[in-house]
This record gives sequence, structure tokens and C-alpha cells, in this order.
Amino acid sequence: MANVVKGAQALYTRTTRPETPATLREVEGHLAEVVSMLELEDLPALAGVLEVTRVQIFSRITRPESRVAADPDRLLTVEQVAERTGFSADYVYRHRRALPFLRKVGRSIRASERELSRWLSTRRQL
Repeated sequence: MANVVKGAQALYTRTTRPETPATLREVEGHLAEVVSMLELEDLPALAGVLEVTRVQIFSRITRPESRVAADPDRLLTVEQVAERTGFSADYVYRHRRALPFLRKVGRSIRASERELSRWLSTRRQL
């Protein structure tokens, strides 16, 4: 197990240069080097370390805030919805219960920009 830690430390120090972030190709190369350096009996422990790393990667990928930060949702007014859909504002008001992207917010009606875009893309496919 000590060799696994030493190998992981070697990989870490080679791929974490402050001036340049590690590329995936560099990490792959260093990982292959670490695997070849380790004794056969240390490889199962390395597999365990890699499994923990895999879980951390998938956790980071699937974290909701990572997607929200990249694509924030906005609430649109009825007038903005009418402009994007080609409907009149009056039509949007009258059919608000049939339009799945509309929400009542206080005394106003608003639409999720993300849900409206999704709805429009399904309508265009028809």
C-alpha cells in the first residue's frame, strides 16, 4: 500500500504545476507510468484508489449546481413568451393552463426560459 501512495504522490506532483494545469493526456501518461512502477501485489490497492477517484469524478459531473452555473434559468414575462412563440400576449394569458412552461409567481405569470426552449424544440420537430 505504501508503494501505491508513493506512486499516487508522484503522479500528483508531476501533474500539478502551478503555471500549467495538467492535461488529460499528461494524466494518462503518468498513470500508465505509476501502474508500471508498482509491484503486482499493490495493483488491487491502486484499483481501489482509482474507484474512489471515479466516484468523485461522477459526483462532480452530476452535481446539479455545476449544470445550473453553466446554464442559469430566467423567468420570462408573458410579453417575452409571446415574442418567442409568435403567439399574442392575450393568447398566452388565455391558454396559460395548457402551456406547461408557464407558472404563476405572485400575481404575475412567468415562464421558465429553459422549459420554454425545450417546449419549442419539441414543437418544431412535429
